[in-house]
Amino acid sequence: MTPATANIIPFPTRPSTQASDAMSVVSRHATALEVCDMVYGEGEPASLETIERFYEANAGYENPFITATSRSVITDIHSLSRQMSKVDVSKPIAMLYTLLGLRREPGSDTWFRALRVWTEVGELSESESFDGHRRCMVEHTLNVLFLPGLHSDGHFSHAGRFFPNPATPTQGTPAAELSIYTPHESASHPLDPAIPVPFLNFLLPSPLHLQLHVITRLSFNESGRVTHHRDFWDLKDVVGLVPGGTLAQWIGARVAATGLSIVSRMLGFSKTTVNAVASERRKGSDREDDLESGRGDLSPAALYARSAMRFVRSSVSSSNTPTRHSSAHDLPSLRYHTSLPHHGTPSAYR
Repeated sequence: MTPATANIIPFPTRPSTQASDAMSVVSRHATALEVCDMVYGEGEPASLETIERFYEANAGYENPFITATSRSVITDIHSLSRQMSKVDVSKPIAMLYTLLGLRREPGSDTWFRALRVWTEVGELSESESFDGHRRCMVEHTLNVLFLPGLHSDGHFSHAGRFFPNPATPTQGTPAAELSIYTPHESASHPLDPAIPVPFLNFLLPSPLHLQLHVITRLSFNESGRVTHHRDFWDLKDVVGLVPGGTLAQWIGARVAATGLSIVSRMLGFSKTTVNAVASERRKGSDREDDLESGRGDLSPAALYARSAMRFVRSSVSSSNTPTRHSSAHDLPSLRYHTSLPHHGTPSAYR
């Protein structure tokens, strides 16, 4: 090394932030998917350590019914929702052993499956606010299936044809995102649950399968932790969960709209109908004036026939009046209102 090169100080360069920004985006997306899977899917049970890893100390959670302002309350709510996603009915002998406080040899104590809840992720988007905070919007469908043992899949379900958890690889999912989010074992769920008809090769749509469209909005800070978690449910979708609610909502919404329109017209707030009627009347009056003055769309022959009929009617009406006498001198004035050629006029009126 020469003395000249030993005294050279490298010029400071700005580190490239493209790779770090890409990794932060992937990390936020993976966090959003894992949170949705933990709350509504079949992810790992919610614990205080998991919540502390995802949520900020003063994070909040909201949905249309509840509001939580601490991580401990969020942990309890997520744990309860996780337990409600899989409900099994135990055998009577197992219930008896449990009530008596006796121990039983480990085995299958499940009599039948009563409830299964899972989520299917649809779209994932991200936005940035002016203060530097990021927001992730996850649109997913919450599926609730009662008595899943009675159902069959109308589309021949298998583990690779649906999205039961965010770890399922799909086209467009970054490889780095899948490496950050560790997949877990998950049972398959039917794409289209249906009830088979005995002795017939026919499947009926299941009334025990309910679907709720949910939009989850997660706000992140600079460190990549969730500061606010809010779930949005549409009232129309919630009403549709009740049997017959979709039809009732469809009828009620249209009746309500018609009622509001009637009230607006009765109170005089809506001028649309009045203006439309006045405009039609004005157009009709202008059209009659045009016809009388010869400016209409009628042909000259039609105009002459209309004028002749008007003259005949006026002559008949005047003949019944003793003080009014019609004269044949009034008839040639009809030629003034028409544009017929002279040779086409009847000889009686020339």
